[in-house]
Amino acid sequence: FLKVYHQLLEMDIELAGIDMLSHFRYSPYKPVTQINIVKKDSNILLADFSLQFGEEIIPLAELQKMLIAGQRAVMLKDGSLGVLTENWIAEYATIIKHSKIEKKELNVPQWLAISEQKNEGDHQPLKITVQDAWWKNWERWQQPGELLYPVSKKIKATLRPYQQKGFEWLKLLSEINAGACLADDMGLGKTLQTICFITDRLEQLKEGMVLIVCPSSLIYNWQQEVAKFAPHLRTYVHHGQSRDISNINAASMDICITSYGTMRSDIEQLSAIAFDVAVVDESHNIKNPSAQSTRAIYQLKVTSRVALSGTPVMNNTFDLYS
Repeated sequence: FLKVYHQLLEMDIELAGIDMLSHFRYSPYKPVTQINIVKKDSNILLADFSLQFGEEIIPLAELQKMLIAGQRAVMLKDGSLGVLTENWIAEYATIIKHSKIEKKELNVPQWLAISEQKNEGDHQPLKITVQDAWWKNWERWQQPGELLYPVSKKIKATLRPYQQKGFEWLKLLSEINAGACLADDMGLGKTLQTICFITDRLEQLKEGMVLIVCPSSLIYNWQQEVAKFAPHLRTYVHHGQSRDISNINAASMDICITSYGTMRSDIEQLSAIAFDVAVVDESHNIKNPSAQSTRAIYQLKVTSRVALSGTPVMNNTFDLYS
């Protein structure tokens, strides 16, 4: 009934008895949506968004809560339900659910544009958030054997084809401020691909810093791998009783390596530092969104996020959420 109600009205089919339903009444108005770009630059898209049924405008924060809860209809002031069609949900729900709300505006993450590829039709409001050159590279990356970005000459390793693809994928996603979960099996070189990506980022930024969070048993393994594959990068291990937060600065180091436990203990100081890249290794450690480690990770100020895992889904797909 939810799906065909407006179709019936348009077909001039009389609906008798609607006025007698006390808890199950649908608004005769269709959703009218307006989305206008207010500001757009390389990192941010601000969009003015409004949804109304008849004269009633739905508050944006309320709409976001409702969509996150999985509801498909809005309760209006007159007690009726405003119906959101399947097409409306497909076109706008993802944008609203994943954007930050600032008054009547949506602060839309660039990476949401990728999700629009699944939508049919020409109206893809987010496509403009990403430059045409990026979309061309994204298409090129999907072609087998095509070399998109050369690895830095400072890397002391030759990458296998799938490792080259992994490095390029991390680089492409970071260009639109998207996080990545690199989930190769154990022993396939997730660390090497990540070091190639880190090296590439630091060459572009000069003053950038990288944070690597891993189990304490892997701290020195990471330090050895960086020394082996990218000996030009300076590492600092932030761990143990003698650790000093003042050692984390771009003048004396490129990469800070710490454990999940230390990161949790020092999150107040760490969250005050701006990192360009944060890498979480063995990222099943943050699969529980309410765990202390996960909540601490969320507090970090980071431009580009990478999660590494040989076992990304251990119980169900919700393991991927964090």
